[in-house]
Amino acid sequence: MEDKIHSIITRPHEYEATYFGYKIEKENTKNSYIDIHLKKGNEVRKLRFLQPTQVEIEKGFNGNICGMEILDIRKRQLEGIGIEVRNFEQDAGITFLAREVEELME
Repeated sequence: MEDKIHSIITRPHEYEATYFGYKIEKENTKNSYIDIHLKKGNEVRKLRFLQPTQVEIEKGFNGNICGMEILDIRKRQLEGIGIEVRNFEQDAGITFLAREVEELME
């Protein structure tokens, strides 16, 4: 079973990361999220990843997301996990799992 690229944004590695924020809610982890803002030309996409887990920011990460991909992993049927963000390049990156991803329209 092969994971599919999530339809919210099929080629995030073509964008520049302009913002990364991680809100940790220790009392209720269901309220935790990661926000990533991506920019390509005049286009700005603001993504929110709900209930992130297994978050890894690799040593040497400088904001470059040239290897980032967002996968829809719901077919794996993991409880509370539907998204995987991973890095397919050797450069340091960000990886994590999340319940879901949504686009912010603010």
